[in-house]
Amino acid sequence: MRIHSTFLLAPPQRHQRCCLLASVALLASLLLALPAVLAVTPPQGKPIRPLHGAGYEHLDCSACITVARTLFERLNQTLAENPSTYLISHRLGKKNQLRRRQYRNSELLVTEVMENVCTSYKNDARLLRLHPKSKVRLYHQQVFGDTRLGVRHALREDEVYPADADPAAWAEKLDGQLYPIARLYSRRDADALQGLQSLSATPTMCALLVEEFEDEIESLVKSVRSLEETEHSLCGMTLPVNKPRTVLDGETEGDEVSSVPLITNVCADAEVLRAAARRDQQRWEQYERREAERKAKLAQRRKLETAAAAATSESADEAPANAEAAAALASSAPGASGEPIDSPAEEAPYSPVGGVLKEAAEDRTDGDL
Repeated sequence: MRIHSTFLLAPPQRHQRCCLLASVALLASLLLALPAVLAVTPPQGKPIRPLHGAGYEHLDCSACITVARTLFERLNQTLAENPSTYLISHRLGKKNQLRRRQYRNSELLVTEVMENVCTSYKNDARLLRLHPKSKVRLYHQQVFGDTRLGVRHALREDEVYPADADPAAWAEKLDGQLYPIARLYSRRDADALQGLQSLSATPTMCALLVEEFEDEIESLVKSVRSLEETEHSLCGMTLPVNKPRTVLDGETEGDEVSSVPLITNVCADAEVLRAAARRDQQRWEQYERREAERKAKLAQRRKLETAAAAATSESADEAPANAEAAAALASSAPGASGEPIDSPAEEAPYSPVGGVLKEAAEDRTDGDL
């Protein structure tokens, strides 16, 4: 009976060993694949509430880049105006020296940089402007020379649109000269921008970021070293490859990237940004085409009005002579009593009654984009 029971228990033991080996093999394969998975899916920032309408994602990204640039400039200025260390106690330490602390990574630095960081945009003239080369409207590109702070492929800043555009619009311009102020292309365009194109997009984005990610931004102030890292961390903008970076004064650019936290993903999806920027280029093209048609119709209207005025003036000059001739004819050959004298009817001059203006007004409708 004992041998028989052992024989019955043998198959379950072999089955358990097979299951154990299969589990070990599966676990080993998962451990081997884990580094590849982590490499393919890098950490992402968090989404935020969009400020502009759908199809204007590039403007949300541009507003975030403006906030990142201002934050970096405030950090750079604060570091330049303060010593590298500050006194934390009047008591002598172990080496009979006053106790001091490094200013670069201190809470004092964070406090001074973040103080009224969003209200500093009150006097900022950062309107929505038109990039003269790419014809994309942006907040962070304001003057000629801003391209030295980075050309972002995701926002099509490296394009010339249209391809046959006249380079006189940007060639040989002074660095401090402002880009042209952007226009509203249609009523739909105005509804999507919601007035943010006039001085309010940047402070609104700043307030939104500070409200939701204040702790993360404070950590960023302590560790960031370059403007590009600030944009990457705060907005998710891709770091440039093999290009010089704008570092803090007194620091040198290193090969390694500091471990900055990824806060938002406003600029993370390059394909979405490029699609939105392309739509903005097409809005500009539609607007320019409508404007050309409107100006052509207006010129035609003025030409007709000039011709009509000339015809009216000529008719007025000929009226006295025609009256004298008619009187002479009536005295020489009078008609029958009560019978009117036939006279050819004059052709009425062209008198437009708002026709061309109405067409021009109706032509300024919302575009398809």
